[in-house]
Amino acid sequence: MAFTPIFGSAPKLLAVGSGKIAYEVGRAAGTQKAVAVVLPGMGDLRQSYRFLGPKLVAHGVTTIAVDLRGTGESSTDFQDFGIAAIASDVIAILDAEGITQPAVIMGNSYTAAVAVYLAGTHPERVAAIVGLSGFYRPMPADTYFRPMSHVLFTTLYGTTVWVGYFKGLFKASPLPADMPEYIAAVKKIMSAEPIHAVIIGKYGRESKAPAWEAADLVNCPSLILLGSQDPDFGDQAAELETVRSKLAGNGQPKTAVTAALVPGTGHYPHAEDPEFVFKSIAAFFAAHAIA
Repeated sequence: MAFTPIFGSAPKLLAVGSGKIAYEVGRAAGTQKAVAVVLPGMGDLRQSYRFLGPKLVAHGVTTIAVDLRGTGESSTDFQDFGIAAIASDVIAILDAEGITQPAVIMGNSYTAAVAVYLAGTHPERVAAIVGLSGFYRPMPADTYFRPMSHVLFTTLYGTTVWVGYFKGLFKASPLPADMPEYIAAVKKIMSAEPIHAVIIGKYGRESKAPAWEAADLVNCPSLILLGSQDPDFGDQAAELETVRSKLAGNGQPKTAVTAALVPGTGHYPHAEDPEFVFKSIAAFFAAHAIA
């Protein structure tokens, strides 16, 4: 499955700073209702959206699936893996595609914070945000994960560490039929360039504080979904409410926020139960006249 395109064509490579960002575009047939940029979590591939992406396109949403800098088919010669840097990549892609209308920014895990950051700092480019089991704020685990990451994510055994952890984040039963092949693809890509493991460590050490600060500025519709069995959160319902309340203005009317748990899923609800996630997104789009 390694590097199998989601939409049937080879990815484009966009020069950004010292490296290149790989992405592919699934264009909606007929009348385009909206544009969405979908971002995988750290250490994952744009193919994380292999189920949800085609559903969005069929719904009339032109969908741009991106490999984060330093992962997948994007190059590894970047130095900055912070939230603002990823946000700038999204804007560069939209500009390269000539897309001036506000886009839906969808992110999973680390990149859910990118969606919030973009909506707060570049509101003219964002129609709505969709967060999928995201990290939006500094977490207690950061205090011990950051120093440990230097030891865990090395070129020597970082691939083994990540793949083992990655597999444990999926909790749906049954899992997608292609999950063994997908995990093997992630391992193959990382094994071919062991620097990928080092980059995962760098992503893990980046602060989410810029997104949490930008959340106070978000005024577009927001859909926040979180896997009900996501092992990255001890109390999934409490985390969901913390994020919902922050985006909603902590009790002060500010923006429309829809928040829900995705039953029976872990850290990748869009891959574990794409039908539930798609229906939630479609209803959200309809409620806000997005698509």
